[in-house]
Amino acid sequence: MLDSHHAERHPVGAQVIRFASTLTRVGTLAEPVAQKLRNKGMHLLTGLAPVRQAMADRTEETAVSYRKSPIVVHDRGRGDLHAGDHLPAAGPELRAALAEAHEHVLLTVIVNGPAPAPVGIVTARQLLVGATAAAPSGYDAVFQDPDGVTAARYGLPNGGRIMVRPDGYVAAIAPLDEDEPLHRYQALLQA
Repeated sequence: MLDSHHAERHPVGAQVIRFASTLTRVGTLAEPVAQKLRNKGMHLLTGLAPVRQAMADRTEETAVSYRKSPIVVHDRGRGDLHAGDHLPAAGPELRAALAEAHEHVLLTVIVNGPAPAPVGIVTARQLLVGATAAAPSGYDAVFQDPDGVTAARYGLPNGGRIMVRPDGYVAAIAPLDEDEPLHRYQALLQA
């Protein structure tokens, strides 16, 4: 993963510098009329929930995407979540498990039917999320989600698997019946 650091973070750093320069120019306006317009505009804009959320995402860098990274598997085109995106927040228990992992996590999300067996990937902690309490052995933890909130949030109407990097970004997404994208990601790590 360290080999991809420059490719991922250099564009983000350049964007941060551009944004900071813009904020500095706006924040140090000398013209009184421009200052009043800035202050009124900021007051109005920050009163809007979507603007506040966008500002929080930018500050926390959860809106940063590494979709063009050389170390993510780029073969998912439907839904809002793609390899290279920061994994959106989930329920409190799942969020805590992901935050505590400090390693790769393979998240298996099921909607209907029995849980599939864990994938034969030894370098990832495997978590199962779904409506079923019965899980094959091999999962490190099982989280109940009888309403399918996690599947809906991650754009997996039929379930699927998400490989999450230690930094909370999605490395690969695969349907439940296809492990190939996950194995391709493992190969990228070993290259």
